[in-house]
Amino acid sequence: MRTAAIFLGAIAGIIVLAVAGAFIYIKTLDPNQYKGYIAGKAKEATGRDLRIEGPIRFELGLRPVLVVEGASFSNTSWGSRPQMATLKRLEVEVEILPLIRAREIRLKRLVLIHPDILLERNKEGRGNWQFGTADEKQPQKDEKQPQKKEGRGVPAGLALATQVENASVTYRNHQTGKVHRVTIERMSANAESLDSLVALKFKGAYEEIPVTVDGKVGPFGTVLKGTGPFPVEVSFSVGEIQSSVKGRIGDIGDMSGIDLHFASEGGGFSSVKSLVGSMIGGTGKFRLAAQVKGDTASLAITGMTLRSGESDIAGRFKANFKGPRPRFEGELVSKRLLLTEFIQPAKGGQAPKQAPKKEPGAGKGELFPKTPIPYDSLRHVDARVRLSAGELIAPRAYFHEVSADLNLQDGRLGLTALKAKTAGGSMEGNLHANANTKVGGLKVTGRNLEMAELLKNAGTSAWVSGRTDFSLDLQGRGEDVDTLMGNLDGETRLLVGEGTMNTAGLDYLVGGFTQVLGTLLSQGTTNMKLNCAAADFAVKKGVAETRALVADSQFSTISGEGKIDLGRETVDMRVVPKAKSVTLSMSVPVRIEGPLRKPSVRPDELAVARRLAGVIGAFVFPPAAIIGLGELGTWSNPCIDIMKSGAAPGAPKDGDPKDGDPKKGLEGVGKELKKGIEGIGEGLKGLLGK
Repeated sequence: MRTAAIFLGAIAGIIVLAVAGAFIYIKTLDPNQYKGYIAGKAKEATGRDLRIEGPIRFELGLRPVLVVEGASFSNTSWGSRPQMATLKRLEVEVEILPLIRAREIRLKRLVLIHPDILLERNKEGRGNWQFGTADEKQPQKDEKQPQKKEGRGVPAGLALATQVENASVTYRNHQTGKVHRVTIERMSANAESLDSLVALKFKGAYEEIPVTVDGKVGPFGTVLKGTGPFPVEVSFSVGEIQSSVKGRIGDIGDMSGIDLHFASEGGGFSSVKSLVGSMIGGTGKFRLAAQVKGDTASLAITGMTLRSGESDIAGRFKANFKGPRPRFEGELVSKRLLLTEFIQPAKGGQAPKQAPKKEPGAGKGELFPKTPIPYDSLRHVDARVRLSAGELIAPRAYFHEVSADLNLQDGRLGLTALKAKTAGGSMEGNLHANANTKVGGLKVTGRNLEMAELLKNAGTSAWVSGRTDFSLDLQGRGEDVDTLMGNLDGETRLLVGEGTMNTAGLDYLVGGFTQVLGTLLSQGTTNMKLNCAAADFAVKKGVAETRALVADSQFSTISGEGKIDLGRETVDMRVVPKAKSVTLSMSVPVRIEGPLRKPSVRPDELAVARRLAGVIGAFVFPPAAIIGLGELGTWSNPCIDIMKSGAAPGAPKDGDPKDGDPKKGLEGVGKELKKGIEGIGEGLKGLLGK
């Protein structure tokens, strides 16, 4: 026993002496002598300067740690700052035996504290991480020099355990002027061996949006070999959105055999608004899932499902990455799609159920602001997608049985074969926008639509009813909404059939107008029968000018002419009512002038004087306008007959009242004019606006 104890004690002593000797040896090493060597190798490899500003020292313990205090790596000559990267502190835990035997540093654990990294791309598209420019010469490799073979040990420079603390990574694109920032509170990648999975953890932020990552990915060994399967099982969060990716990459070398399942869910997009944009709203819970297969050249996205609130979307895509930009082809199908769950309402919220109080306002840009049109978003991808929805609920509109083809190529967007049903009728047409020419336009036709239902869907009072046909054919150029409206060209037509009109609702639109013409329009009743209405405008360089404007009720026929300047946001119209009542047989022309937000409405004194003198003439409507409206709707519409004849059916001829006292009628008109003029200031503040 005593002999055994002596033997064991001797062995223990030898171990202690060996370890002590190793520590003494390490202690005698001066790592600072390698500063020049390390900097030289970095210069040789990259053409850049590596500066180790602080001391290099060993901190001895059970596991010796090499500590570097302060280091920087120079930027390229065109960089926005002298350093591409700076580091406050570097801690390297090294393996003792390779260090003693061959003075070779093999890493066990690597800790980077407070690194600050700047990645930037210049206007020519070159990144500062690309080495070997004219001012960064690299020596050519000697092909005859034998390459050192690595065994299955951990290669020099690689640590199985890596940790980053308090890091900052900035990407600056000098082509676009955009800057993106990632901050890392803590990040780690740990593996037991080269062949074991790597555990990842990350906590930080992107553009101040919290980001976390937790999961496992394929081994370091597979990455080093540059080939082989690479499993992935990672969960991550961005803001309040939780996501996961699970599956494998068949060959990490050429990124082929991708087979990944992606899932995401959250309480809305408000927490990532800076990423998705202010137009993307949606505060309700959503869930997204899809299967992705393929390689870096092309991917197939199948089984895609999205549920958000009451909305659902399903689809499939093929993505091709071989061209100058990604191209997507596929289809999206929805049973019910509420755009209000994805699109942030404009300031002011949904359309009011009651008419709000109108504030005085006038001036350029109030109706059509200088809001930029996002043409640049059309340049990022190409696409050909078939769209269909059983129900589509948009802000201020409702559609069903919707279908369309979306085509996006080289910055040119086309939404063609657009069909939808709404308000008891149907719509069809197309839209287009070109990012290269900054031109956008639409061509839409609606048939047999119920006007009252359209107004209700728009969130306004249904003050007019009647089956309606319309057409819009407009195109304009401009980088913002205001400029586009000021450059519009085209035409628009509207034809309304038999229905009703509520003067209270009309008073909301142009209150003083109804006060001036109340008796002429409705003879004191709130609701009246509308026989028809027709309008035809030609639009040129942002100015919409009437070719035809007629409305016929049970009491009167109203004709009009004039123009609306969309660029200057002004109106200049003359409206002439023709009463069907014998006692109110005279016409009282009215001028509507000024800013669209705050027009003035007044009797046309000159026209009244001419009327009293019996010299006022009727409107003459161009045959082309009559033909266009007839082809739009139906030739049996009474307003088309009115435009053909130039007179209201049933209206007495000038100077020929069949009964009644014209003098009394004139007095009645005078009273109505007086009441209307008194009410203009309060009731006429809001033609087409507040």
